Amino acid sequence: MAARTSPVRVGVLGAGSWGINHVRVLAGEPRCRVVAVAEPDAAKRPLIAALAPAARWTASADAVLGDVDAVVIAAPAAAHVELALAALAAGKHVLIEKPLALRLGDARRVAAAARPGAVAMVGHLMVFHPAVRRIRELLRAGGLGRPFYVHAMRVNLGRIRSDETATTSSASIR
Repeated sequence: MAARTSPVRVGVLGAGSWGINHVRVLAGEPRCRVVAVAEPDAAKRPLIAALAPAARWTASADAVLGDVDAVVIAAPAAAHVELALAALAAGKHVLIEKPLALRLGDARRVAAAARPGAVAMVGHLMVFHPAVRRIRELLRAGGLGRPFYVHAMRVNLGRIRSDETATTSSASIR
């Protein structure tokens, strides 16, 4: 595959707290260009404009899919599957915030829709944390022996959400 010379054109679907965070981070990344943000709440438009002045705002996720290379799905969890399937059908790379789906069958539908050569992944931020990567390396190399008990505590649980459970939204479950 040839090296990409132009920035990846990204659309963000959903501008809640995590969607806004994605807009902020992507707007500061020179290899990306936030070209559109889909958010039905017009009150968020000024914040989106401040973070990514060149981004087009729309209330419709469908309106974003035509002019982007990739999408970040940060909408409410109940919308993840529908948005992911639409983006994958449109040939886009897709990053889906946790949870991928609220039901296993829906998660399988999204996985089946992913196409070879494209990125389709869930935003498990801890997977990329240097400490987690090092622990994985040590485990694979046998440097920690055979674990018989692991305990981890997440000290910031974020918002309480009635539509998610610990197993569908934990940063460490994958």
